Amino acid sequence: MRMRSDVAAALKRARRPVIYLLYGEDTYSRNRCVQELEQALASASGGADLNSFDAGAASFEDMASAVMMAPMFGGSRVVTVRRFELMPGEDQERFLARLVQGPGPEEHAVAPDTALIISSASKTIPRGLVVAGGANVAAFEFRAARAREAQEFVRWKAAEMGLTIDFRAAQAIQEMIGSDLEALAGEVEKLALFLGPDQRRITLEHIKAAVGINPTLTVFNLFDSIVDGNPAAAYASLADVMKSGRNAVWVQSTLAGLLRTLMRARSDIDRGIRKAPGDWRVEKAFSQARKLSQATLARMVCRVAQADRDIKTGAMGQELCMDMLVSDLCALAKQKPQR
Repeated sequence: MRMRSDVAAALKRARRPVIYLLYGEDTYSRNRCVQELEQALASASGGADLNSFDAGAASFEDMASAVMMAPMFGGSRVVTVRRFELMPGEDQERFLARLVQGPGPEEHAVAPDTALIISSASKTIPRGLVVAGGANVAAFEFRAARAREAQEFVRWKAAEMGLTIDFRAAQAIQEMIGSDLEALAGEVEKLALFLGPDQRRITLEHIKAAVGINPTLTVFNLFDSIVDGNPAAAYASLADVMKSGRNAVWVQSTLAGLLRTLMRARSDIDRGIRKAPGDWRVEKAFSQARKLSQATLARMVCRVAQADRDIKTGAMGQELCMDMLVSDLCALAKQKPQR
C-alpha cells in the first residue's frame, strides 16, 4: 500500500506545507500515513528529531511550544500530535490560530526546520483556518472504507503477509468484522497465527474453523447463496446454521427480515433514490436488490411466510420444510426479473 498520491504530491511542492492535518474515521490508513510522513519529512531534511504528543494527555502549551520554539541545539524536527479529536473544538481552533496567520511563507509561527503532523479521528476540522493557511497547511481526509474497499484491503493485507485469500473468505471476514481497516488487519494477523507457517492460503473453511460456526454469519451466507440462485451453496450454509442449534423458525424470521430490507432497497432503486455512501450494509442491500424485481421479492417473502405456517401448524417437519423453502427461493431468485 503506497503513500496516498495527494500526500506524496504535497511533499513534492516547491514550498512544502509546515502543517499536515490528517483526519477521518479510517484509523488504520491515517496512522500508517502519519508514520510515512514522519519518515519522509525526516529523510528530506537529512535526519530529524521526532517528537510525539498525545492530545489527550499533553498540555496545550507544551504542544504549542514544541512547534513554535526552535530546538536548543539546532537541527530539523518533526512534531506529531496524535488524538487531536480529544481537544475541545475551541482549543483545536485556538491551537491552529496560534500557528497560522495567513497563506504567506512568513505568516506562520512554526519554528524554522520544523514540520507539524496532526492526526485526528474526527470527521470534521476547523476548515476556515485550514483555508486561511493556504500553502502553509495541507489537510487530508481518511474516510471510512466501503465494503468493497474493505474486502480489497483484506486481500492486500494477506498478500503483505505472504498469504493468498479466497474471495469468499475475504468477504466473510469483512461481513463479520465490518469495514474498520485496523480491526480487519488484526483479524488477518490472528488468522495467520491460527493457521501456522505452513498454510499460505486462506479459505472460507479456515474462517469457519477459526471462529467456529457463527449462526448469524452462516445465515447471511445462506441468504447470499439464495439471492445468487445457488442451491448447492445454500444447502451447505443451511446445514451449518442448523448444526449451530438455531431452529427453523429463527432462520425463516431472519430470511424474511433480510428480504424486506431488499424490498426497501429495490423501492429506492425504482424511484431513482441513491444510497448514502459509506455504510457497507446499505451498499450490499442495494447491490443484491438490483438482481431481483420487487415482484420476485414479494413472492419470496410470501414463500417464507408459507413455510412458517407449515412448521407451526405441523403440516411439515422442519428439515423437509427448510429444504423445500431453500429450493423454491433459489428458483425464484434465478427467474428473469420482471419489470
